[in-house]
Amino acid sequence: MGRKSKVQKALEDASKKITRFFDTQTQQVFRKTELYRLFKAQDKTWGLPSSMLARELFSKLPLTLPEMKAKEFHFYGNDTMLYLWGKPSVYEVAMTLDPQAYLSHYSALFLNDLTDQIPKIIYLNHEQKQKALGDALLETEIPQEQIDDAFSRPQRISKNIVEYDQNSSLCLLNGMGDGKVGIVVRQVPPKLTVRVSDLERTLLDCAVSPYYAGGVFQVRDAFTRAAERLSVNKLIAYLRKMKYRYPFHQVIGFYLEASGAYKDKQLALLDAFPRKRKFYLMHGIEKAKFSERWQLYYPEGL
Repeated sequence: MGRKSKVQKALEDASKKITRFFDTQTQQVFRKTELYRLFKAQDKTWGLPSSMLARELFSKLPLTLPEMKAKEFHFYGNDTMLYLWGKPSVYEVAMTLDPQAYLSHYSALFLNDLTDQIPKIIYLNHEQKQKALGDALLETEIPQEQIDDAFSRPQRISKNIVEYDQNSSLCLLNGMGDGKVGIVVRQVPPKLTVRVSDLERTLLDCAVSPYYAGGVFQVRDAFTRAAERLSVNKLIAYLRKMKYRYPFHQVIGFYLEASGAYKDKQLALLDAFPRKRKFYLMHGIEKAKFSERWQLYYPEGL
């Protein structure tokens, strides 16, 4: 056996102190540079060499601190190494993976108490840069034939998914740039701060992309459960800010009515929108029914 390096010996001597330190921290997930700065800040307290280089530290950590696991996440075009202390929450991992992203869709349904189902896939939405659409383009109506063709096919689904553990995976979505409308900071147990879409934004996202929310029946149930808390006016304000070219106001109106939990005056707010095109609740409907009120095709049984 070769001689132990100065760094390895120092880490071994201080392992109990280091373990106590990390055991008392609320943060359990670290990026490499962040973790190195933390060790450097504690080098005198832990008796570590002041000349310790990053490569020396990270080559010796597995030998001296088995509780600190290195895990690499391979997303398309973005490989990220994280260091995990103990068994951190998948939500903390998500927030550390992309400091600009936020939890959305089914993850947000759960965090907004709109479902009792614990998500197996954590959806992390990274907004792309906002693209300025000219007024002429926004006001151009999409031909009915183009809508029919687009929604006759299955929805394009992100395959940018990596496994975290046996119970959960992470899916990175690249959402449209919208200035993070309705994105809030919230605390979830245990004392973890996350970025997540609020109730209105969550319902809007799920109505637009029901696949990532467990399907249209799950979305309908979420609208039902949200009835006492949902501000329809705020949801409509978000809808206007998002500037969708498809008529998703027809989808929102349909869900409000289908839930059976909203008043006529709330439905009237969506009735005020024009309905110039027939639209679809989801892609690839096999057995469709049609709502005259909302000019919307929806699956049989809903």
